[in-house]
Amino acid sequence: MLEFYFLRSSEQKIVTDTLRCIYGDDALSNKSLNIYYEYYGLTPKDLGLYVMHNNIVAGAIWSRKFQPYHNAKGFIDEKTPLIHCCIKPEFRHQGIGSAMVEKFLQEASSLYKAVAICLDKDAQAISFFQKFGFTQVAQKDNDSILRIELTQTNNKPYEMDEFNNCKWLD
Repeated sequence: MLEFYFLRSSEQKIVTDTLRCIYGDDALSNKSLNIYYEYYGLTPKDLGLYVMHNNIVAGAIWSRKFQPYHNAKGFIDEKTPLIHCCIKPEFRHQGIGSAMVEKFLQEASSLYKAVAICLDKDAQAISFFQKFGFTQVAQKDNDSILRIELTQTNNKPYEMDEFNNCKWLD
C-alpha cells in the first residue's frame, strides 16, 4: 500500500538519503550539493513529498527555488523551481515513482507555473519524465534540463477514502 506525505523540515534525513540515492554515498561531502538540501522546508521556496510502501520510505521528490547566484545545476529562472527525485532501487519498476511524480505535480501546480529537473543527458530518467509532459529545454555539458508547464489540468483534486490530518499537516 502506498502512502504519500508532505516532506517537512523535520524530515531532513529523508532529503539527505534521497540525495545519496541520486548522487552516491559521498553526496553530503560534496559542498556544491549543499544548496539542494540545507535548511530544507524552512522557507516557502520548498515543496516535497515522500512515499511510504509497507511502512518503508520508498522515495522522495522535492523542489526548491533558486537565484542565479546559487549556481544551481539546471537553473532556468527564479520562478521555476528545480526538482530532485529518487526511488530507492528496491522499489523501482513497480509504479511507485510514477505515482509519486503524479502526486507531486498535482501539488506543485497549485504553487508554481512550471518546474524543472536536471538529469544526466544519457539517463533513462529522461524518458520517464517525458511521459509526464516534461520537455527538454536545454543541454549543458552532460546534463539535460527538462521543464513542464503546470496548468489547472495538472491540478486534479486529491481523492482519499478517509481524511487523516496527521498525514497532511505539519
